[in-house]
Amino acid sequence: MTVLPARPRVLAIATALPPQVCTREQSVAIAGQVFHDQPEAFAFIERLLMASGIEKRHTVIADYGRPMEERTFFPRTRDFRPEPTTDALAAGTLSSAQALAGRIRGAVAGAGRRARTD
Repeated sequence: MTVLPARPRVLAIATALPPQVCTREQSVAIAGQVFHDQPEAFAFIERLLMASGIEKRHTVIADYGRPMEERTFFPRTRDFRPEPTTDALAAGTLSSAQALAGRIRGAVAGAGRRARTD
């Protein structure tokens, strides 16, 4: 007799977002700094942000909401340049993803289930 595996099913759902938030207004202000020397590019990005309907974005990078002199990821320059390397971005994203996975496991465990996040 062949025993079939149980059907996969969703036992719990949890939301985990990075704690940092960047509002639409902050995004426009940052774009203004980044594209200060490219008025046409800034105008396009501003229109895009304002028309998106997205009021806030969650991010793993805390620097977006910080004054220039308090930045720890981006350079302390007006236009955020030079940009961080791909390796630096990947390392920051990985550590944040691991923290979010921990929050998901905690939320699912709080619902009385064992979490599998692989």
